[in-house]
Amino acid sequence: MITGNDIRRLIELAFDYVAAETEQQAGKAHDQVALLATETTTFKIWSDLVEYIKAWNSSNEHNDSMDRARALQFFSTRQAEL
Repeated sequence: MITGNDIRRLIELAFDYVAAETEQQAGKAHDQVALLATETTTFKIWSDLVEYIKAWNSSNEHNDSMDRARALQFFSTRQAEL
């Protein structure tokens, strides 16, 4: 079972991954996620979150970039669905 601290860390790693300027930075975040998200569903939720952050940030509908509270809500909702 994943803990609250691990969920917060996964969310931070999703933001790190999206903001990465090099493949090395993205790879480092991905490797850390692989250590935390040992269950397939948790890794899938993290991958979905990364795509959600990217879509949110590139959308013209939103004035601000994705924040941690919205990311946590997304992660928690997806976790409950699966």
